[in-house]
Amino acid sequence: MKSYVILIGGGSASGKTLLTQYIKKELDECVCVINIDNFYKNNPQLSFEERTKVNYDHPDSIDSSLMIKCIKQLKSGMEIDIPIYDFANHLRSINSIHIKPCRYIIVDGIFALYYQELLNIADLTIYVDADQNIRLNRRIIRDINERGRTKESVLKQFKKTVAPMHNIYIEPTKNNANHIFINNQNDGLNQKQVEVVVNKIKKLSI
Repeated sequence: MKSYVILIGGGSASGKTLLTQYIKKELDECVCVINIDNFYKNNPQLSFEERTKVNYDHPDSIDSSLMIKCIKQLKSGMEIDIPIYDFANHLRSINSIHIKPCRYIIVDGIFALYYQELLNIADLTIYVDADQNIRLNRRIIRDINERGRTKESVLKQFKKTVAPMHNIYIEPTKNNANHIFINNQNDGLNQKQVEVVVNKIKKLSI
């Protein structure tokens, strides 16, 4: 079975994961998802306070070598195990995710369109674009509900690292996209845009 790698990048809380979920639902064939967030480097040698100060919005915070190795192995037909990242404690979990080969491999994350070695094996690249204020509001809701953060800590992190790193490292990756997906609505995704993306993916195997 030939596998195709689809990269979905864009700013924090732009809607990458939501688009990934829509795509997975729409496609009848085998889809597996690699979330780049699970490849944050593990720093057990640091105290919790020290780990909270790590710049997680810089590309060096990702174990890109392990991530790209896993994706290449999966594309070549091998089964893989990827780490699970615990955002509440800023550490990797002792558990892992086992993934079997599939037709469509979706790689979701803010750095999905950043690493050249990953771009080299991609069959389709998508950048999810959303206004900064909208992304911030979404991130506040997500990080409070899912990652055990406070509103104050989210705002502080967004101002200190998220927004500046986005401008330096993420926004320029829009130039590496085959398709720009605009997502400024807060009630799901534009279905017509989703259909365009799904059709592009289906054409990969024609």
